[in-house]
This record gives sequence, structure tokens and C-alpha cells, in this order.
Amino acid sequence: MNKKQRRVLAVDVDQNADVLYQVQQRPVTVVHLRYGYKDRNYSGIGYSKVCWPDWWNSEMGWRVARGKAISQIVRQIMKEERS
Repeated sequence: MNKKQRRVLAVDVDQNADVLYQVQQRPVTVVHLRYGYKDRNYSGIGYSKVCWPDWWNSEMGWRVARGKAISQIVRQIMKEERS
């Protein structure tokens, strides 16, 4: 899977993944996503934490945690494709 295919897959996961749960309590955000691909379900958990003295922003925490969960799902799919 080349770089362009990974980007396309990441966009598809971002648009179509189901959010199983999202927990956000200052300064921590946790997101659990599930994505179906080729009759299999993949899940990823993303985590973000704001360290003092940075300003806490719930939207930024959501984006960072979701991005980490998406990249975890994409890595799982890539690993399956290689095998």
C-alpha cells in the first residue's frame, strides 16, 4: 500500500468510522473508533492530553485523539494487506 492509498484510506476511515465512545475530561480526551473494511471490523483508540501551561481546547483534543485512532486503524489494515 503506497502513500497515496494510505491517505485515501485514512480519509475514508475519518468519514465513515463509528464512534463507540468519547470521553473528555479536562485535560484528557479519549476516542474509540470502529471501522468496517472487507468484512472485518477494526478498532482504534486515540488519546490526547494537554500539558501545562498550554491552553486546553476541547476541539483540538478531539482532533488529536481522533487522528491517533484513525492512524491506528490504518496501520492495522496495512498489516493485514501485507500478510
